[in-house]
Amino acid sequence: MDEDKKIKIYIEGYKEGQKEAWKDVESLISRYDGWDLKSRVESRIGTLYHEVESKREELKEDPEMISFEDKEIERGETPKRDLPWYPGDAYLFIENRPKDALTVLSEVIRCGIPILFIVRESPDKVLSELEDATSLVEGSKFVWLSRQNRVKEQESKVEIKKVSPGDLSGLSQIIGNFLSSNEMAVVLFSGIPFLINYNDEGKVLKLLHFIKDEIQENEGCLVTSVAGSAVDEKFLEKMKGEFDKTFPSKGSMR
Repeated sequence: MDEDKKIKIYIEGYKEGQKEAWKDVESLISRYDGWDLKSRVESRIGTLYHEVESKREELKEDPEMISFEDKEIERGETPKRDLPWYPGDAYLFIENRPKDALTVLSEVIRCGIPILFIVRESPDKVLSELEDATSLVEGSKFVWLSRQNRVKEQESKVEIKKVSPGDLSGLSQIIGNFLSSNEMAVVLFSGIPFLINYNDEGKVLKLLHFIKDEIQENEGCLVTSVAGSAVDEKFLEKMKGEFDKTFPSKGSMR
């Protein structure tokens, strides 16, 4: 491999590393301030150093993991869409209904990844919109945000649990247990406007903070769908600070 290609590959990796580092900083700034922010940043820097050293040792043991092949897309070739199961990432879909988010989850299902669905709509309706709901792996679950406690018998093999929109503590516990029990799992989070009807916006944001922290801790992925017209514009902007990438409502999956 010539020197120009080596430099190109190094710079690409350096650029991506810088992007991820600043995303981390922005996320912390949106949640903390003062001494709390300082301690969180210092803690995160320590964690990053540890992760880098761990990767260094891993590569020493197996240098073949490194590939210097040129992966540029040929002219006229359609680039493959990024799929949201990169460990620790969070993706926000702004759409009237969780259509694009469910399209992505259909691809996640084909990869055999367990999913926790947090939805306002009937699980039967959500399952009907997935391309191959029958392939959901064992361990996938539904949390149905509803004021009614009773759940009718379901033919689906996926466990369904109803949770009151006012029970954010119970919802947090379910999410934390699911992520810690399933390696690199995905959480679909919709129904945020419904939660705001029963909780202060600040508490709903804290729930998002908690989910993002759990996602990063357990190397999972968060996929959130929200109708932009259903929440306050300021709240939506605060929400965006928790996500690594935001997909607009029209043409987001192209």
